[in-house]
Amino acid sequence: MEKEEILREYLLNEISQSLDYYNNEIVQNGEKLKYRYSFESMKKYLDEFLEGNIENKTIVLPGLRGIGKTTILFQLCDYLINEKKIDFRRILYLDASEIKNYVNTDIYHAINYFISEIHHENLRNLEKPFFIFVDEAQSDEKWAIAGKLLHDKVKSDKLFLIFTGSSALNMETDSDLSRRAKKEKICPMDFGEYLYLKYGMEIPENTKSSFEKLIFEGEIKEASEIENIIELNSLKNLENSLEKEWEKYILYGEFPYGLNKNEMDIKKFNFQILNKIIETDLDSIQSYTSNIKNIGRNLTSYLALEKPGTTSQNKLANYLNTSAANINSLLQTLEKTHLIFHIEPYKSPSSRIRKSWKYYFLSTNIKYSIISRLGNVNRDYKLCLGILAENLVASRLLIYKTINRDFGLFYPAEKEGVDFIINTIDGKIIPIEVGIGKKNKRQIKKAINRYNCEYGIIISNTTQKIKKEKNIIYLPLKTFSLI
Repeated sequence: MEKEEILREYLLNEISQSLDYYNNEIVQNGEKLKYRYSFESMKKYLDEFLEGNIENKTIVLPGLRGIGKTTILFQLCDYLINEKKIDFRRILYLDASEIKNYVNTDIYHAINYFISEIHHENLRNLEKPFFIFVDEAQSDEKWAIAGKLLHDKVKSDKLFLIFTGSSALNMETDSDLSRRAKKEKICPMDFGEYLYLKYGMEIPENTKSSFEKLIFEGEIKEASEIENIIELNSLKNLENSLEKEWEKYILYGEFPYGLNKNEMDIKKFNFQILNKIIETDLDSIQSYTSNIKNIGRNLTSYLALEKPGTTSQNKLANYLNTSAANINSLLQTLEKTHLIFHIEPYKSPSSRIRKSWKYYFLSTNIKYSIISRLGNVNRDYKLCLGILAENLVASRLLIYKTINRDFGLFYPAEKEGVDFIINTIDGKIIPIEVGIGKKNKRQIKKAINRYNCEYGIIISNTTQKIKKEKNIIYLPLKTFSLI
């Protein structure tokens, strides 16, 4: 069979089976899956496009594997068909890895063929709009060029495009598409989204804005009111206490997949994500040999098992029996897959280069899966929870910084300092200490005096309610996890 015939049969199959396919993916136990918060943003862009607002007609959704991007695409297809009454034949879901590996073609050719040969329409002069959702876009190294060509070639109001990918999708290397496309990162779920999706527990709309006031302005009134509402709602919606549910969340609750799975299945799923990142996603950014990928796998294990702290690349290289250049390359690439991220010391930019960075996992659940398989969780569960709590705070702050508000996130360069330092655009410094078990005030007081801060924040599990004593705010871990 000729290549064009294979592509034609593939596309016709996709169209004919699409309704059943979408339905199977978004229905569980006879009910449609609840929408992730990110779905609402995508739905808004779709609605605006259908109303004639074409500002956001090309969307890029980067994010960690397993975070729910594909489900969002299927829910958008269902929304278009069943609520907006769009002809399902004008909607195309494409798995870029599938068309590359099994159909031996690329994104642009597949979309062009779908429009010109299946629908017999001119790409430059479409009569009715098409909706194209491309999953695993990074599998095609020319995906950004395809997006740019389609964005520019097709009439502005006749093509809506979404690209998703498990890596950073190389947006930084294609400035042309960066200027054209709207970029929306899909991140691990916060505690509030977990409670909503798992139990249907309503979370007040102003939750994040109230906690922004707490962290960046030191105002606790609104956040305390939100905390009380959620505490009361939990009595109606949850079988366990909110604290017990938070422990489940930090261990297993950041991925939509795990909402109705047992603990063993969730851990297996997290390792599948990790293996896919090492085996597939690294190559979509930079080509590595099998030996270097194995070093990358050992590197992620090392980062997960060590207590949070700085480790020089030379030390890592010696430990893993490789070069510092290989370690540097792997760390940079793993960050682009969204598996890990780094925090720099609070020093001058030139001094930061000479000082080691701290590395954290974007998903605390993945870090725990590695620890539970390779470490000894039962020997010191409290220590393990403390390590995870620090990672969770780092991750949630980074996500908030990425999506909601820009600020500097650092760790103090001095020994025995607090865990994190926030430096706002207007120069405000906010020290943050994290812990499981009783936390004394010595370090936070020292940081407040050292940096001349208005206040500092202690985030721990021993505080049951938000409170402020003089210039120290005490914030429960379960409450902070709503941010």
